[in-house]
Amino acid sequence: MFHAVARCILGVVGPAPSGWRALLPATLGASFILALILNLAACVELAQGGIVVPFAQDEALIHLELWGFASTMVLAVSGRVFPKFLLLQPTRDGLIRPALVLWTLGSIGSPAVWLLLQGAPAARSLTALAQLVAAVLFVAGLRLYELPARASGTPYVTDPTRRWARLSFALLLAATAANLGIATAEMLGVATTLTELSAARHVLVQGFLLPLIVLMAARILPGYSGYMLHRSRLLGALVWSLLIGAVLRGGAELVGGYSPGWSMLVALGGTLAVVAFTAFAVALWRSTGPTSVAAPQGR
Repeated sequence: MFHAVARCILGVVGPAPSGWRALLPATLGASFILALILNLAACVELAQGGIVVPFAQDEALIHLELWGFASTMVLAVSGRVFPKFLLLQPTRDGLIRPALVLWTLGSIGSPAVWLLLQGAPAARSLTALAQLVAAVLFVAGLRLYELPARASGTPYVTDPTRRWARLSFALLLAATAANLGIATAEMLGVATTLTELSAARHVLVQGFLLPLIVLMAARILPGYSGYMLHRSRLLGALVWSLLIGAVLRGGAELVGGYSPGWSMLVALGGTLAVVAFTAFAVALWRSTGPTSVAAPQGR
């Protein structure tokens, strides 16, 4: 695993990022390595007779995987691609720099709090606040919600992509705010549930990560982008299903948990995500698999 990731990093075309621009790659790499080590430790513990992974260790691992690795990767790619592709105004580096510092502190700090302090609410509130402020500053620095620099020559491609990106980042902000709210409530002595922690994670994954994975693949991935270029309705159905599913599932978990009535909304939101991402995966496989590559060679 380490060897495969190292080959991908070393094989990147272009100069290596330096200075403050290296913060996201460093956060991504550190989170990946720490997650692998923590997962190995959990496997050893289970092999020695443990029934389940300790809760604090499990939370730290999840945070490294979802926030430190996956979300950081999406931020890094979107920060490079979105300004030109979505015709955004020139980025405000004065906001991006502190955003990256705070994101690193939150992404690495939250797992550390779970591991070293058993998820102490006061310390967790600080790391959650760091990530929320980082997300707000990143979006403001990227100028994602401002008017574009100019009209697009292909509005049927650029405009819906910009709209979906804005909604996805709005759900990232909602997920970070939910984490902060949960930790703050615990610090003030208000009872919280595991379902609320799950709600924040599901909003992040289904509302931020999955839609942007589908969007970026449909717009920049060779093979699949050509396949989806003339299938705007299909792409819209996939992205809207993921976004709506995230709101239904995360919102229902946050408000009512798995109690009668609310559990139906949770199930519906999860089902929308599964169906949409499965359809995306099948289309991606068909358009980029060995058959699609070999076909032009036979002509």
